[in-house]
Amino acid sequence: MRKIAFFTISLLMVVTLLSSAKQDKGELSYVKLFTEVYQLVKEKYVESVSPKKLFEGAIQGLLSKLDAHSTLFTPDQLKNLK
Repeated sequence: MRKIAFFTISLLMVVTLLSSAKQDKGELSYVKLFTEVYQLVKEKYVESVSPKKLFEGAIQGLLSKLDAHSTLFTPDQLKNLK
């Protein structure tokens, strides 16, 4: 329960960082924000999460913001598609 509460507080801190990154609007501020969120999730999330899962999720999220047709295929998914 304490881990969940701490993780929630950490996410609130990220929201604050995001608002300051929007004010700066430089790409490096977003890279810094992403790195900080990545570290928080890796260190404080309730369960251990692999870097592969985190980065694939980040890429999927990035592509999903573009349009309904952009998506990430893992090597296995691409193999099955072919």
